[in-house]
Amino acid sequence: MSEARGLFGWIGVVVQRWPWAVIGFWIALAAVLSVTIPPLTEMASKRPVPILPNDAPVLVTTRQISEAFHQSGSENEEVLLVVLTDENGLNPSDLSTYRTLADNLRPETRHIVMLQDFIHTPALREAMTSKDHKAWYLPMVLSGGVGTPELHEGFGRVADIVKQSVAGATLTANLTGPAASGDDLMYVGIRDMHVIEAAVVIMVLIILLVIYRNPLTMMLPLITIGVSVGVAQSIVAGIAELGLGVSSQTITLMTTMMAGAGIDYAVFLISRYHDYLRLGMDSDQAVVRALTSIGKVIAGSAATVSITFLGMVFTHLGAFRNVGPALAISIAVALLAAVTFLPALMVLAGKRNWIKPRRDLTTRFWRRSGIRIVRRPVSHLIGSLTVLLILAGCAMFARFNYDDSKTLPNSVESSVGYKTLAEHFPLNATIPEYLVVQSSQDLRKPPALVDLKQMEQRVGQLPDIAAIHGAPVPTAKSADKKSTDNKPADDGKTIGSSKGSTDKGDKGDKSDGGGADGFPNVASLLYSVASTGTSTPDMGLPPELAALAPPTAPAKPVDDTATFVSTVRALGFAMSLDVAEIANTVDASPVTVLDVVAITTRDGGALKKMSDFAEKLENFPDAKTIEVASRNVRQILDDASSDLRVLGNDDTGEKQSTAQTQKDAHNYADAIHQMIDGVKDLIKQTKHTGGGLNSALTAFISPDGHTARYLVQTKLNPYGTDAMDQIHGIIDAARGPHPDAMFKEASISASGVTAMLRDTRAYYGQDINLIIVMTILIVFLILVALLRAVVAPLYLIASVVISYLSALGIGVIVFQFILGQDVSWSIPGLTFIVLVAMGADYNLLLISRLREESPHGLRSGVIRTVGSTGGVITAAGVIFAASMFGMLFASISTLVQAGFIIGTGLLLDTFLVRTITVPAIAVLVGKANWWPSRLPPPEPRSREVRLPAPDSQSTSEAPNGAAKDPGAGHNEVPAEVVPRTDPDTVALRS
Repeated sequence: MSEARGLFGWIGVVVQRWPWAVIGFWIALAAVLSVTIPPLTEMASKRPVPILPNDAPVLVTTRQISEAFHQSGSENEEVLLVVLTDENGLNPSDLSTYRTLADNLRPETRHIVMLQDFIHTPALREAMTSKDHKAWYLPMVLSGGVGTPELHEGFGRVADIVKQSVAGATLTANLTGPAASGDDLMYVGIRDMHVIEAAVVIMVLIILLVIYRNPLTMMLPLITIGVSVGVAQSIVAGIAELGLGVSSQTITLMTTMMAGAGIDYAVFLISRYHDYLRLGMDSDQAVVRALTSIGKVIAGSAATVSITFLGMVFTHLGAFRNVGPALAISIAVALLAAVTFLPALMVLAGKRNWIKPRRDLTTRFWRRSGIRIVRRPVSHLIGSLTVLLILAGCAMFARFNYDDSKTLPNSVESSVGYKTLAEHFPLNATIPEYLVVQSSQDLRKPPALVDLKQMEQRVGQLPDIAAIHGAPVPTAKSADKKSTDNKPADDGKTIGSSKGSTDKGDKGDKSDGGGADGFPNVASLLYSVASTGTSTPDMGLPPELAALAPPTAPAKPVDDTATFVSTVRALGFAMSLDVAEIANTVDASPVTVLDVVAITTRDGGALKKMSDFAEKLENFPDAKTIEVASRNVRQILDDASSDLRVLGNDDTGEKQSTAQTQKDAHNYADAIHQMIDGVKDLIKQTKHTGGGLNSALTAFISPDGHTARYLVQTKLNPYGTDAMDQIHGIIDAARGPHPDAMFKEASISASGVTAMLRDTRAYYGQDINLIIVMTILIVFLILVALLRAVVAPLYLIASVVISYLSALGIGVIVFQFILGQDVSWSIPGLTFIVLVAMGADYNLLLISRLREESPHGLRSGVIRTVGSTGGVITAAGVIFAASMFGMLFASISTLVQAGFIIGTGLLLDTFLVRTITVPAIAVLVGKANWWPSRLPPPEPRSREVRLPAPDSQSTSEAPNGAAKDPGAGHNEVPAEVVPRTDPDTVALRS
């Protein structure tokens, strides 16, 4: 064992001496971990992977909304939607079924945080009914986070209730929404794992059988992978107990990556073991020597992959940040098993001649390939680069999908529900966006409301905006006029505030329309006539009111009674305009499935009473005297006040205020002042009537007045990139080109599904840049350290990058151009790491062997390297690709795309890049490959005698690239070890 050197030589000696102890240790470790740590699939349910970091703008905004409006159930991922359809048209029996379902769901407060239905909130019926009157939807928010057992349990409970409630009815029920999609993703992924694992085992078995043609030899890598996968999953599960997020897709990737990488390491080691057997070594010595020589290459490969994966902890998205450590641990365990457990199995099997090498069938092919490359390196390089560049160019046409529901098969419940929903409801109506304004100022005060109204108008004028709805506010003209006159009573008034009118404003100040907050047209008219009893064009009245208002500065005496009657009718018209505006705003309150807060449109009947009041004023009859006209107005006001009190207001102060108007007015000025006071008191009553109108007026403003929220409906696909880009335009328009004081200090942000996807895309852009730089830097540094060169690592890195782009291009051709599927957004980052790291793995095997062969001449060294490593790299690449192709049997399109692109990339790298492109570049670069280091002087070739191994009908790759002729005698000297008669040199000259 004198040849055993270094760490791996020492490991080889230990394994050779105590193989049973090593095997027993691994089996005991796997058993103890499986007993003491919960299964990884269980941890995947307990530790779901969050999509975005907690400080993502959309999550911060969502939390702020929940806190400001004192509501729960605002997480978009927890929304579940029940879609009820009757293709023959909804009928009374369907309504009865809907009522039964709503009544059955409402008591489930343990699983349902929030439920919206039009049985308990009739005003929601129109919004929840399709235009074709064939479908209803019933939205709710479930308890628990995405992928948690609580959410799954709640989803199952709701599904059972829905199934029982619609059994035997003409309604068809489907469950969909983010909660349904998330649940399907989790549990479909877990179901697919068994199918994928079975597919990987079968394909790898077939490939190993072709390579080794020995059932016992091919079982050693599989046994090693089985033990290492169990240990790795237990370790990751233990770390998940400490907080690491795990998803079903993570488990699938762990299995396939360990199968591919671990079997590659086994192929490298067994191949070198067979080489030493052919040199006449006994089995134990061959194991130690093989581990000593190949251990560094395997360790470098594993370090490249695992360190790169571990670096993903610095990314933001959960899809990268949580999967990275799990895969790094998997590769590390696979390495440890490959250099300890597998050699121990080889020691035991080798002593019994169970894993003898068979005849190699590929060395001659790869040797001839190397000769062709050395003879014509330029043509081979140009040809291979042309193919790679064409394929890489297709990657530039990639379109990315951010809608997780599209990654599920069409047959699952949530996908069927989404399809049904899209057939009956517009997508932009069911998935709205929210514009949120937060300010230290009270947004209910007139100046702030004016700014909000202008903001709403700016956003509404943007292209592709279907609608934007917010709270009704005073017009800018009336508010500006009041602020210009510095009316102190106005500054304290806020819509929906208990301090809406000061005593001074109610009792002593009769010079303006203060107190009519929320009724901007009424406020404008009252202000215009309050001081002088007339209106003038410069008072800022709307055109409709200016036409009806009393004339200005009459040139001749006018009839005060007629003027007063005209003013009353104008007031009725103004009131009708305001009531209509308020009604439109209330009706447009967010009632869609992804609403942040459940908003009802019930106003306690106050709007109807005010509408009746406005109609009476509009149709106010003529009167003979001012006293009669004033008395009639007073009667209308008293009737309206009584109606509002019936709705829930018994405030004594209101009664006294109304009673003060009982004095007859004997002139126009007194009549006007009495009317103003009465109208102000009446409007004040509406703010307290059952809480209804007050809630309607402030539905978009938080109780503390510092947060305003607007519902924005876009004409674009809310899952598309155009809608994501639109959010930036909405926020910019909301702030305005020249923001005033309020908007300069205010926080303006967006919430909703599109905003979440916008943040996902933004973080993905940061993460993919980090992944690219980090992966290239790590791989480059490891190659430089192992090769002690700079030039070769540079073109090796370039080769793996173009190989990755070519594989991505093939994916675009297959999935996007042929199958019509957009590429999942997480695919480029994940496939980049795997393909670049594994490409560097094969690079390292190839180039390290080339360095060993180069002292005798680079060109002949390339021939021997391609001949000796071509079969190994091919076998490793095909096995790893087969492991990745196992994901083609998944139901989730993200896994299918990842498996196809990685598997195709590995085959491309195996058969084109590593066997043609890189050798051709190495030939053209020449001795500069190893700059700045220098190759050692060549050792003289000795006449080495090779002893055939038992059953030496095989010639697997020998360390110097030679192939043993099966018919050669024991004492025959191979031609390539005879000085000055190298067959590679002869081949180059021929």
